[in-house]
Amino acid sequence: MFDIKKLLLIFLLSPFIALPSYADDVPLPTAVVTAPKITITGKDAQQYVDSKTKSIGMNYYQSIPLRIRYAFYQLAPWGLGAFTGADLSVKPDANDKQALREFAKKSEAQYVIFFPQVVIFSDHGQLQTKLKVNIYDALRNQLFFDEVFAGSAVDKASSDQCDKTSEKDERAYCPDNGALNRAIPAIMQAIRDHAINNVAWNEALKEKRFAILNEVYKTAKPDPIILETIKQKQRNIDEKSFYHGFISKDKRQFIAFFTGTRPKDRKKGQRTWTVGYIILGSKGDTGWTLQTRNEVPLNGCIDQHGHYQSCNSLGSASLEGKRKYYFLNLEKWGYFKLGSTERDPDFLMPASKS
Repeated sequence: MFDIKKLLLIFLLSPFIALPSYADDVPLPTAVVTAPKITITGKDAQQYVDSKTKSIGMNYYQSIPLRIRYAFYQLAPWGLGAFTGADLSVKPDANDKQALREFAKKSEAQYVIFFPQVVIFSDHGQLQTKLKVNIYDALRNQLFFDEVFAGSAVDKASSDQCDKTSEKDERAYCPDNGALNRAIPAIMQAIRDHAINNVAWNEALKEKRFAILNEVYKTAKPDPIILETIKQKQRNIDEKSFYHGFISKDKRQFIAFFTGTRPKDRKKGQRTWTVGYIILGSKGDTGWTLQTRNEVPLNGCIDQHGHYQSCNSLGSASLEGKRKYYFLNLEKWGYFKLGSTERDPDFLMPASKS
């Protein structure tokens, strides 16, 4: 079901609020870490896990995702941790990509970091851990990282940050410390490299989507109900400024595209700016609610103070060219399925054919 509130949030964030990046033109990755699948071998290992579970009030190995998330927040020079979540209620299956994609969408994350197997065992009296890590990319619907990390608390990969709430000698009894300290930088590097490689892939996908939207722009006309509804609520609306729109099957939600003008600096002899904006319509029990959002200058820019100023934009383009340019924002406003050129069935219905 199409969620107009979510679309509204996208409009509020785009295009003026940009996510931070850790490389030129590479958007900050979003990731979710999940609960591991545990295998415990041996009496010593079981006793250790049982004691830790009791002392921290949760399954000890449920803490692994939280510790990885914390490490990302502390260590990631490009800030992945700020956009990393943890969901301890799921244990994904690497063979079920559909479920992984649905989970990623629900979590609003591109990457899913999960642990198909975590084995704790005793080796010559020393507790050890083997940690299998998978990373799934929802954008490209692919599993791109499948590695196993092993270690104990007394190997070279260990640190003193195993458990800040523990006794002084806890480091000697933290079997997964070495495995985690090997896994964390490898996970971070893998996501970084994959995100950089995705840039070229994304650009190619955008070009394909733009070609589709150009065809939609040329061959489809908006449902007349859209303009009729807006005119009832905003009687001073300029009908000629309305040029496209989409409406839901039940005729209770719509998005409408407009162009308009705004005053320039008359002291400099400038008269008006051309702007693009959308009106979102939602019909409830008490009637229609309209919201105007995402006003964008089409022959200028907006500075950090919110003022229009000249820039190399679409000043020389025709009105039709400016309208089409603004319409292409649908590429990032949820018109397509994630990582695909197929229209998302949850988006509003396409306009009727001319």
